[in-house]
Amino acid sequence: MLYINNLETARPLFEALASPTRTKIIELLQQTPDMNMDTLAKSLGITNGALTAHIKKLSDCGIINVKLHSMEHGTQKLCSIGESKLVIDLLDKTLTGQYERLELNVGQYSCCQIQPTCGLCGRNQPLFDFDIPHYFKYPEHFNAELVWFCNGFITYSFPNPLTKGQTLTEVQISLELSSEGPFLARDYPAAIDFYNHDRLLGRHISPGEFDEHKGKLTPDWWFYGQYGEHLTISITESGTCINGLEASSYSIHDLLNDATEDAFFQFKISCEDQNSAKGGIMLFGKGFGDLPQGIVMKVFYR
Repeated sequence: MLYINNLETARPLFEALASPTRTKIIELLQQTPDMNMDTLAKSLGITNGALTAHIKKLSDCGIINVKLHSMEHGTQKLCSIGESKLVIDLLDKTLTGQYERLELNVGQYSCCQIQPTCGLCGRNQPLFDFDIPHYFKYPEHFNAELVWFCNGFITYSFPNPLTKGQTLTEVQISLELSSEGPFLARDYPAAIDFYNHDRLLGRHISPGEFDEHKGKLTPDWWFYGQYGEHLTISITESGTCINGLEASSYSIHDLLNDATEDAFFQFKISCEDQNSAKGGIMLFGKGFGDLPQGIVMKVFYR
């Protein structure tokens, strides 16, 4: 899913969709996934050179994916739909609202309970051997910028940044994540649940791991080059949305009732329901994936 809450930054996407040829490409890929470039060009009645320019505009926006496929006598480029949904939020408060911003890196969790496969990586190298859960308790975990586990949960504790006289109107949590599976599991869904103080905010289904392009920030030494989805969880007076879609009735009123002196917001990320989907969780920090951030909380007020 592509979630758009800033029309200016989304301009390349709108320009890509404004071309009848490019919308026809999307329609063809909806009918036949993994079409090669030659077949697409013939179906459209255009040259391969003209098609390449159209494909680049669509792939730059994440609308389609292009991957190399090895054949007996060389390689070919296969195209497929990259995003199944577009959500445009025209009333996002980050455009005009007042807010305080707090950020924790993905290694700065307050507690966890996880099972393999699992691991922690710093920007320049793995912090420990992989698939050994007790390393997640070592103090070095604070330096992790890539975190993954197959089953369990991880929790981040945020303080209250507001001062007396400021009235809370919304809380947004944003992060980059994907499913986690064996090796590079492109089709390995994960049922990822989000909580505040063990009260469910909502569920997101991640389809698998993403490697259609190399993560913009992922270092060359990391052998998979992955990236994740950008999720924004918004809690307002009317309930909770995930990337603009209604997720639960959990509201600002509930959040204020649950807040404690030790943790204004206790953000738990869980994949404990293995009956719904088998995938785990991979969290991308500042040095991995596509977004230069960890777990970001914005607290809006008036």
